[in-house]
Amino acid sequence: MDSFKKYPVAVLSAFTIWFLVIAFWASRAPTAFTGTPPLFAAFLPFEWNVVYLIVYGPIIVMLCSLVIWLLIADGNRDAHNFPILQDRHTVAKLMATSFVLISALCSVLSLQYFVILAPKEMCASRPHFEFLWTYISGTTRIAHCMSGTDAINAKAPYYIEPQIFQSWGHVLWPLLTMYFLARAWRAWNAALRKV
Repeated sequence: MDSFKKYPVAVLSAFTIWFLVIAFWASRAPTAFTGTPPLFAAFLPFEWNVVYLIVYGPIIVMLCSLVIWLLIADGNRDAHNFPILQDRHTVAKLMATSFVLISALCSVLSLQYFVILAPKEMCASRPHFEFLWTYISGTTRIAHCMSGTDAINAKAPYYIEPQIFQSWGHVLWPLLTMYFLARAWRAWNAALRKV
């Protein structure tokens, strides 16, 4: 907790990258994922599984990127205070790399929504980019389409109605993440020039 108070931007960036790596790994190896997300899992009214990671992970990452931007815009520029990173160029490269990595991993995780998830009866044909312009009527459970995921699918969430909004959300969340991190980078760069 001390390191978060001293370096909230760096710690939140590292946590976001860690979360995205775990979420992507779990999306590709769903039966190997048996963990629960730290901190907030005890407060969830449902059992968290890999389908939830794919559906809600990009939203969580977008919110983390918003917090990173707000922290930097509020004057928290902790990276130039790291004792081992006194060189401004090294700090700038490190933060740029982490921001690009967060944006890329968020995009890849959102892509899994179209590549891996679908209603059970549509699992044979993938990917499902047509969800961006077609509508699934009725209450439909989201299924992870890899083999051996029946137990996971039994506890998976349902598509929101209308489902097309959820699909466009998976285009929007990575774009918002990139936007917030680009704004954070600009604020960070401007502050580093003044130091």
